[in-house]
Amino acid sequence: MSQLSLRFERVKHWSSLIYRSQTFQIPGLDGERPVSLYLPPDYFLADKTYPLAFFFDGQNLYEDEGTMAGGWHLHRVLDQRSREGKTVPVVVGIHHGPDRDAEMSPWDPYPGKRGKAERKLDWILNWLLPRLHRKLHLSKKPQDTLIGGSSLGGLLALYALFHYPQHLGRGLVMSPALWVNQFAIYNALMLTQPHEAVRVYIDHGGKEGCECHGNLGFEQSKLLADLLEVMHFRPGENLLWNPDPEGLHNEQSWHRRLPTALDFLYEGLVAEPEALVV
Repeated sequence: MSQLSLRFERVKHWSSLIYRSQTFQIPGLDGERPVSLYLPPDYFLADKTYPLAFFFDGQNLYEDEGTMAGGWHLHRVLDQRSREGKTVPVVVGIHHGPDRDAEMSPWDPYPGKRGKAERKLDWILNWLLPRLHRKLHLSKKPQDTLIGGSSLGGLLALYALFHYPQHLGRGLVMSPALWVNQFAIYNALMLTQPHEAVRVYIDHGGKEGCECHGNLGFEQSKLLADLLEVMHFRPGENLLWNPDPEGLHNEQSWHRRLPTALDFLYEGLVAEPEALVV
């Protein structure tokens, strides 16, 4: 693994600067997968370094092509940010393998299924990240490196942000699946000490739950935001809880909330308070 180089080819039929790498076998995980790469529109024109953003479920980040339920269309949001003069990161999308539940879970997600997320994070932070720094014009500051995802990707982004502060400083946590190992994430967070520059965005949709049990996930995400306040995170400064009354558990809802998330994480902007009431 250590001898492999990192190669990207542009996805030419997409208008944005989107690339895909060769496939990799991550040690300890099943299947091979590529990583995807988005470059800001001015990447080849400007003489500067860029912040870096890792997103899980890289196969769903861009167009609908090749997805099961549509894409996030992240590139459209970022291209618009570029036109508005806002911060635009280089984005690396981490595709998942055939056993998503195992590789996205820091703990065992079900009886008989082992959580393997630490193996994935080790590959991202200790194998992939150094090669990205050598290949691309990136800031090496932790506060300029974001990690994000939705559902189990949101859980893993949150876990990684708090457990690897030497590498990561921004967390985009959408509709997190906090239930793994009886909500072990709460205790895990209380045992950590994030650095002062950490900034966290959390959201959840009001219509994500099934009718039989109600939207327990929404209540648990709200509890997560409350917990971070107890841990001295300051709402509107380094924490944003963004409830979405009409939100569903799908890519369309996550796409719709992306501008709010990125405005807060990169510019510190917060939507009007009445837009955040549920």
